[in-house]
Amino acid sequence: MHIREEFSRENLIKGVRLAMSISLGISAVIIFFTIDLEALEQIFNYVDYNTIIILMVLTVLNWLAASLTLKILALAVKEKLSIWAGLKVYLAGAFASRVTPFATGGGPFRVYFLTKNGVDVAKASSIVIVQFVYRMMLLGIMSIFFFAFFRGYISSGLIPFYVFIMVILFGASISVGIVLFSFVPNVAENIFNKVLHIPVINSIFRRSIRAKRYLVRAKYGMRRFRNSLRVLSDRPLHLILALISAFMFWSLLFFIIPVMLSGMGLEANFMRAYIMQTLIYLVLPFLPTPGASGIAELGVASLFAAFIPGNYVGIVVFGWRFFTFYILLLPGGLLCMREINKGEKIVG
Repeated sequence: MHIREEFSRENLIKGVRLAMSISLGISAVIIFFTIDLEALEQIFNYVDYNTIIILMVLTVLNWLAASLTLKILALAVKEKLSIWAGLKVYLAGAFASRVTPFATGGGPFRVYFLTKNGVDVAKASSIVIVQFVYRMMLLGIMSIFFFAFFRGYISSGLIPFYVFIMVILFGASISVGIVLFSFVPNVAENIFNKVLHIPVINSIFRRSIRAKRYLVRAKYGMRRFRNSLRVLSDRPLHLILALISAFMFWSLLFFIIPVMLSGMGLEANFMRAYIMQTLIYLVLPFLPTPGASGIAELGVASLFAAFIPGNYVGIVVFGWRFFTFYILLLPGGLLCMREINKGEKIVG
């Protein structure tokens, strides 16, 4: 299978243009309606090179934590992957996920770049699947924990409270389902079979050929997923270390907003910023626009409007997207485009 069969250069460029135009457009609108001369003057007076350097260091450390997670998971399946190779895998996958709807491009590109570095295709798939499970497990568990014990730090901001709760419950439910499916496969399979025996659903699958195809794919996916976990279960220590590394990845990412706020001379409540970003990233994978463009900006602006002065909201949103979104597009895009131009086969 060629990578160009799955993702063409034209489609990726179109995705970049769409993601950037939506993201920058929404950011510009937010800045236009929130910024004033007082905020601009304070930003220019307070922000210095040290703040920018700290933000860049946090960004690079965040990338390296992602690379370390991949390296440890590769060791768990008895494969070798250098930090440099892991970094390229992460950047390429991050780029692809940010320019495709529902982040669907990230997984295939990560698998492709892992195989380019000598990892077996089946093992590469296992690594990518477990990486996604870790994301949902960490963010899901942390979100539930924060709601239970740190509710005072949480606010729906400008978003209606019932909408906020419904969205978070949706993300948390999917996370719990993924964790349940991962670690208690028999329970998950029983639930799956019971759902299929509901008369209305059963009649749909009996009458529709397309529905039957989806069912076959779902069952195949369940078997493949279980096999992936079985491959990794021989080295539990590596799985724990990878989980710790993944936690470091998210923590470094969540420090960006409070460091920005501190650099602007504003109150930087690290705990509140950490908790609110956990909730935001919990639901980002389920947003349809490439890289969650537009929706992510509006969501962060609406939520953080309750904690920071309104005339800074637009600048904070743009800065957040710059260090977590825009800055990834150049190195990741170059890696992806180079491989598409080569059109080389996946190893394995």
